[in-house]
Amino acid sequence: MEKEIFVSKLSELSGEAKCAPVWVEWAEECVAARQYIDFNEKPDDIAVAEWLDSVYATLYFIRKQYGKEIVSKIVRLSAVKLCLYPFEMVSAAKELQNGGNEQRILRLMEEGYLVSSEKLPTIEDVEEDLKKIKNDS
Repeated sequence: MEKEIFVSKLSELSGEAKCAPVWVEWAEECVAARQYIDFNEKPDDIAVAEWLDSVYATLYFIRKQYGKEIVSKIVRLSAVKLCLYPFEMVSAAKELQNGGNEQRILRLMEEGYLVSSEKLPTIEDVEEDLKKIKNDS
């Protein structure tokens, strides 16, 4: 996903326009550190786009399951320099839904308790879900 599109879509999804650019910076930092969503090295622009796809897709499905308020809380974590990896977001959503706060999320992240081995949703999963919604209406 292109950076500008990501910022727009994440702002719409979460209602947190001021935080969306921080997630782009986070994706760029991941790639600068040679971290790749699929652990395969690739050109920087493609790798950043893949991180943004993964963040958006994960948050899209979190919103479907937990609601906009939880997505907003996850996105706002970036304001305290706490950007979660997509594979940590679902566990964080559960924790936030159960009353957790940013300090608890940070502690769980540092201890490795947010990491999930579940398959991450893709941008294609989002597109398929949107088509299904459109066809059902």
